[in-house]
Order: sequence, then structure tokens, then C-alpha cells
Amino acid sequence: MENPLDLVERFDEITPQWLTNALRKGGVVKNATVESVDIVEQGLSAGFISELARLTPHYSEAPEDAPTSIIAKLPSLDPATEALSTSFHLYERESRFYQEIGSEAGIQTLTCYYSAMDLAQTRHVLLVADPGPVGLRGTSPECTVDEAKRALRALAGMHAKWWNSDHLKSISWLGSADSQSLTLAYPRKFRASWDAVKERFEGRFPDGLEEVGDRYGPVLAQMMQRSGTDPVTLVHGDFRPENLYFDDEGDGVTAVTWQLAGRWHGASDVSYFIPYAFTTDDRRANEQMLLRTYHDALVGYGVGDYSYDQFLEHYRQGLLRSLALFVIGDENIDLEVSEGETWNTRRVDS
Repeated sequence: MENPLDLVERFDEITPQWLTNALRKGGVVKNATVESVDIVEQGLSAGFISELARLTPHYSEAPEDAPTSIIAKLPSLDPATEALSTSFHLYERESRFYQEIGSEAGIQTLTCYYSAMDLAQTRHVLLVADPGPVGLRGTSPECTVDEAKRALRALAGMHAKWWNSDHLKSISWLGSADSQSLTLAYPRKFRASWDAVKERFEGRFPDGLEEVGDRYGPVLAQMMQRSGTDPVTLVHGDFRPENLYFDDEGDGVTAVTWQLAGRWHGASDVSYFIPYAFTTDDRRANEQMLLRTYHDALVGYGVGDYSYDQFLEHYRQGLLRSLALFVIGDENIDLEVSEGETWNTRRVDS
């Protein structure tokens, strides 16, 4: 845990001296000094719960491998969003992910230069490598079919690495059915949000969804607990195109935004990804093939005791869990931005 004095709350507090100290503490540079830093705020992250800025440091006598472009991530300035994120330990979870798992996740992640938090003050700061233009999706949330297959194969590799791992089960900060605060908070916030979401999307829900939501609230805790029974693995929790970068060459896929990392059925990542990756018609046309792509890859990575039928059952459970995430996020996260409206609309239309 870092001294609170080491944590900035706003991007204009990132001085050359502060950045020098952060990079030295992170082991990124030893003797180089940041003489000046250019800061360009990027707005909200794809998860809508953090503020992003691109930092361009200018050094004195820096080594060749010193980072020349850095992404800084701070908690949202919106009070409601910050409160929701804190209650679900989202900032803490991402900090701990980079501190304790990071490059060992089994899928490509961004290099972390510095990660610190002060839980008592709900202050967090994260400095990671700038992924640059590789794979940037612009304003389009969709994938091509080939990109989706690459993403699902990469996801299967991560899931296989952590499949029913005893080490994974010992990591207390991951979201899981073992977390009583999580399994109590989700149903409570869902019930508090559902009526308002129904009113906001009146006439836009697919047939039968409103009835599903009405029946879902009372059993959400049990559904979450079922999603945390063996086999479990490391899940990203927010696995969608906006949080993925595709290498121009090869099959590399880099996953960012680990605030919802957890220990659940791996199918929950698949059920979250596919509706985000395609329009409704394209999803319907490709869903069965993509499900087979993931399961075949999982088996190919050595998971041999997990049938396709069992996977489909967990996939359906994951779709219900995604409904809870949508409802809670729609009511509690500041979506009065164009990216948020896209997020909000895509979830209900899928």
C-alpha cells in the first residue's frame, strides 16, 4: 500500500517530479528524471468508471526503453460512479490485478509502470503502457467474425491456464461467489435499479425480457452462487471489443480494463462478449459457430472434462448475469456521454 501523498486525484497534479518518483518506484527507470510532461485527457475509459489521460514524458538522459507515452487512469469524477465503483471494489481489483497477476494472466495485457491505492481515502492511480493505434476500434463496438474468433481463442487460453486452479481460489480480492458483500450487493442494487431501467427503456425491450427481469431479481443471489461453482477460472468480466486490441500481425489479442476480474464460470466472459461484438442479426447468424470456436479451443488447451452441453448451460447463466450488470450500470454509472449511450443501447438491443 502506497503512502497517500504519492497518489494524485486529478491529472493536473501529475508533475514531472511526481511522475519521476512513480516510474522509479515501479522500476521503470532508475536514474532518469522527467523534466516535463505533456498531459492530454482522454475522457472516460471504455468501462465508464475511470478517467484516462495520455502522458508524454520528456526525460534527461533516459534509457532507450524508457516509456515515451503512458496511459494514466484515475477514479471517475462523477460521485455516483465513484461510489458504485468503490462499493464493488473495482478500482482496488484492477490495481491488485496488475500488482499480483498482470503479465501472468494467460492473455496479453498492458505493461504496468505503476499501480498504487489508498483504500481508506478511496484513491487509486494506474500507469500502463500506451497501446497506441493497434486495434483501436474508433466509435464502432463491433468485431469482424475473424476478430471475434481470435478473441475467443485467446480467452480460452487464459481460461484453460486458470481452470479450477487452487492458486486462483486463494486470491481473495477477485470477484466471486465467495464474496458475501458482492453476492448481497448485486441483488440489492439490481432491485433498486430495475424499475427505473424498465421505465427508461419502455417499448424497447425484446419480447419477454421485462418478465425475465421481474422474475430474476429475487433469485439473482442464487444465480451468482451457481456461477461460482466448479469449474471456475479467471474471468475478465468486461470482455468486449472496446477493451480489446488486435495485433496487426499474428493472432495476438491484448485485454485491458480489469476492474471486473473475477473467479466464475469461463462461459460468463463468452456470454458477455458475443452480444457486444455483433449486431443482433449478425450475432444470431454466427453465435453457434463462435460458441464451438471457444469450446474447441478450450479443449485444445487441455480442458478435457467440460462438455459442450455443460458449457452451453453456463453460457445461458452468463447471459442472465450480464442482464444484472447492464441494469446496475445503466442506473448507477454516468452515461450522459456518446460512448455511454452506445453501451447502454447495445446491451438492451442484443
